[in-house]
Amino acid sequence: ITIPVMLTELVTSAGMAWVYGGWIWWLMLGLCLGTWGVTVFVSVPYHRQLAEKFDEAAHRNLVQTNWLRTAFWTGRMVIWVVILMQAVGDSLGN
Repeated sequence: ITIPVMLTELVTSAGMAWVYGGWIWWLMLGLCLGTWGVTVFVSVPYHRQLAEKFDEAAHRNLVQTNWLRTAFWTGRMVIWVVILMQAVGDSLGN
């Protein structure tokens, strides 16, 4: 269920970096790619391991590595809030 959402995030991040090309958009793409990297190379293997049988160490490691993904997504959200605040300020003439 998360794959379509993450694919949309990846495509839009790449599109914004390509079209606008500013450093902020490349940073956003980098944070998105970081999320993908941790998901594919760390989280998915732990999920597969846990699907076979519960393993306390795998569960603990999955939870710990989810904090890295959370940090990437939080960074993207903070940047989006700044971008949106600037856009609203510009539209109000501030």
